[in-house]
Amino acid sequence: MEHRFGIFETVEELNRAAAAQKAEGDEEALFALAAENGICREDVEDYLDGAAEELATPLMAAIGKLDLEAAELGLESQLKDWKGCLADMCTESPGMCRGVFREDRSLEGFLAAGLKAASQNRVRVPDGIAKKAGIPHGTCIGMVGRDELRRIAEGYYLKGGGEGMKVFKATRSDMTCTMGSGTFRYQLGVPAVADGSKCGSTGLHACEYVLDCTGYYGLGGGNRFFLAEAAGDIAEDGIDTRIACTELTLILELTNREIAAHAVLYMVQHPKRDGWKANGASLEVAADRAEAMLPDAIAIARGERPVARGAEGAHLGLVREVDGEIVDARILTVGQHGIKPGTWYTVMDGRPTEAAAMEGAGALAGRMGLEVRG
Repeated sequence: MEHRFGIFETVEELNRAAAAQKAEGDEEALFALAAENGICREDVEDYLDGAAEELATPLMAAIGKLDLEAAELGLESQLKDWKGCLADMCTESPGMCRGVFREDRSLEGFLAAGLKAASQNRVRVPDGIAKKAGIPHGTCIGMVGRDELRRIAEGYYLKGGGEGMKVFKATRSDMTCTMGSGTFRYQLGVPAVADGSKCGSTGLHACEYVLDCTGYYGLGGGNRFFLAEAAGDIAEDGIDTRIACTELTLILELTNREIAAHAVLYMVQHPKRDGWKANGASLEVAADRAEAMLPDAIAIARGERPVARGAEGAHLGLVREVDGEIVDARILTVGQHGIKPGTWYTVMDGRPTEAAAMEGAGALAGRMGLEVRG
C-alpha cells in the first residue's frame, strides 16, 4: 500500500500529522491520512467535531494497522485467528499497541514467526484420532498453542524478535534513580521489575535516544549511562523518546565516546525525527556547529557542512545531511589519530577534514560569525 503521508513510527507522530491537517482546514487530506492508517471515517468525524481530542488512540492505531495488513495479505482460517489473538493482546496492553504500530514490525513477520515455530513443533496425532480422521497412522502435524502464540507475539513485537527493545538508562553514581516518592537501585545485568508502566508515573523509565537521558540526569557530575533492554508492558507518552516498562535490564555501562556514537547512530537510523538537539555543561548537539571545550565532553554538529571542535579528550560527532538525508557521519576523539585540540573539523566521504583547510579560514570564520584578525 502506498503511503502518501509517510510511515509513522508512533501514534504521536500520526496525531501530530492529523493536527496539522486539521489546523489547515484540509478535511479531505485528513480523511485520506486516516484511511491510509486504518482509521475509520466515524473516528475522523468525531475528531473534526471535537468529540475526540486526537485522531487515534494507541489501540485504534494498532488495530487499524493490523486490519490493513490482514486485508493486504488475504488471511484465512488459522492465520486469521492468529491476527485476532494479536488484536486481543492489544486491548490488554498499551505496550503491545506500541509494538504493533512500530514501522519495523509487521503482521506478516509475526505470522511467519508463528508458522516457523509450528513447523518446528511437530506433534504426533493420537492413533484413535488419526483413524477417525481417515489419515495415516503416525501422522505428525505442526501446532502452536494460544499461550505459545502469545509468547511469540511478545518476543516479536515487544522484544525486537527475541531480544529486548534497545533503550538507554541514566542513573546517579550509585546506580539509583528516583522512582515514585522513593529511589530504586539498579544492578548491571539483573532485570528490574515493576507492576505497571505509565510514563512519568509508574514503571521503569528509559529513553530510545541516549541524549534524552541527559534531561533527567545530566552528562558529567558522576552520573552514569547504560545500554539497556526494555521488555514486558512498554508505554510512551510522546515526551521526548522516554518509555516506561515493566522489565528493564542494564546491559552495558557506556563511556562518553560510546554515548556520542549511539547518539549519531540514532540520527542516522531516524533522520526524519526531531528532538535530536541537546545542551548541557559537557554537551552540545546543534545544527551546523558545536564545540566541547572540556575533556571527555561531547559536541555533535549536524547539517550540510557540519563543523565541530573540542579540547583534548573531547568527543566530536559530525553528521552531514543533504536534503534531509544523512550522507556522512563520523565520531572523533580529540588527541587521537591526529585530531588536534581547538581545531574545527568537518567530514567528507567518511574522513575528518580540517574545516579551515577545506574552505579557507576567512570563509569559515565568516560563516560562523567570527571575527578574523590580521
